[in-house]
Amino acid sequence: MNEDEKITKISDMLIKGGKMLSTHCSSCGSPLFKINNETVCPVCETRFIDEKDIKVDKERKKENLYDRSIIKDNEKKISKTVLSKDDGTFNEDLRKNIEKKVSTKILDIFGEIETEKDFTKIQMGLNCIKELIDIIKLLKNV
Repeated sequence: MNEDEKITKISDMLIKGGKMLSTHCSSCGSPLFKINNETVCPVCETRFIDEKDIKVDKERKKENLYDRSIIKDNEKKISKTVLSKDDGTFNEDLRKNIEKKVSTKILDIFGEIETEKDFTKIQMGLNCIKELIDIIKLLKNV
């Protein structure tokens, strides 16, 4: 890439409202820009993560792992609870109620990630949806 192309890309980033930072790209040496809460190199298009974002992502991952363990525990409880204690038959009303609540939660999560631009948040949302779909499948097999 020649110097004119680099200058054009940097200019475009400024026109888009990007804020030029004092740091430079470790790959190509161009100045980094902050735009839409993302740190980006306009020349090589590398995206960088801020330290504070890394801490937030680690906390979210811990929460996600915690949520997953709760979901796994709840799957076991659901399969025990859905069977009536008297004769071991399936409690249809309870199953439908749980399915309805889980389906509502899936729609809520989908609504949240529908306009999300952060890949990590989208991935976490999709993982939750997958786990919730597994719960619905579990309920249908009981």
